[in-house]
Amino acid sequence: ADARPGEPPRGARGRETMAMENLPDRSESWMFEDDDPRRRVTEKRDTKMPNTATFILHKEDHTVADLIRMQLLRDDLVHFAGYRVPHPLINDVHVKVQVKDATATPAKILEQAVEALKGEVEHIQMQFSQSFARPDDEILGGVV
Repeated sequence: ADARPGEPPRGARGRETMAMENLPDRSESWMFEDDDPRRRVTEKRDTKMPNTATFILHKEDHTVADLIRMQLLRDDLVHFAGYRVPHPLINDVHVKVQVKDATATPAKILEQAVEALKGEVEHIQMQFSQSFARPDDEILGGVV
């Protein structure tokens, strides 16, 4: 039988309902539950390359991974830094870090990179807040 006026055909309505039932909650892709046993970062030491480790950042994406990679590459002790996303539907990124010598561990270098990024974000937030505290003519360089 035909669908009523203004309604989708019966087959289309069923597929749409089924797709919505299978759709995971959006917050699951980025938010940790209180009882989630996984840590945010997991370290895997590389046995084939010296002074190298891969860090799995759970529930993160290209945005954070690329920021960390770029910050790592600013460090003179870092020989290699890169990342990959194993699958587009899995919200994990793998960041690989190789340091030039054994005086610093990849974990310590990653921690320093994250702390440096935190400092940069705080600086940007401060500049942004200060820009709203100034009079408009000061922001425009006196041109009104």
